[in-house]
Amino acid sequence: MKKFPMAVPFSIDALQSHAEIKSKLLSEINSTKKFELLKDEYDKTNISRCDWNNSRDTDRTWLKIFEPYLMDYLTVWRKELGYNWFNVVDIWFQQYESESEHGWHLHGNNYTGVYFLDLPEDSPKTMFKDPMNMKIEKQFDITEGDILIFPSSVIHKAPKNNSDKSKTIISWNIDLSMKWIENCKEGKETQKGIEKFLGE
Repeated sequence: MKKFPMAVPFSIDALQSHAEIKSKLLSEINSTKKFELLKDEYDKTNISRCDWNNSRDTDRTWLKIFEPYLMDYLTVWRKELGYNWFNVVDIWFQQYESESEHGWHLHGNNYTGVYFLDLPEDSPKTMFKDPMNMKIEKQFDITEGDILIFPSSVIHKAPKNNSDKSKTIISWNIDLSMKWIENCKEGKETQKGIEKFLGE
């Protein structure tokens, strides 16, 4: 199979309000009763705690705190890439205690985002398979408070947490409208931006 290398957007940026919302989000996430323990020996998945099973529930308290900050961030992000609108399809948290991990996997929809809410210094960062050479694994320089957004079809994993401190991330899947190149060159949008949260 022939492979044609092309530039594909991977974005990393700090959430400016991280210091303001970290403790509030962690408090709500740590106290939520909605959680799911995921284990799968085949793909080495052992997530300590998450609420993926409620990923479209807009009534979660931690989500109500995070939503306005995320929407503001994604609105700027999609404009910078020239997309017309986005729709957050799913959003959930995952926590990794010592020895936990999330094996190789990919997501549906167009893009996937990860907000590194609580990332102790020695915690593992997300690792990717190079789409052009699956034997190559890559890792980005991530710090706590960063938002990483990448194409959902790229294979990735959360390596085993060998630290004695837990890691907490918030992840989401988003769909985007097509990119209108002619108008983007002129710095214009073909229609008013429409941002949707969980299909609302």
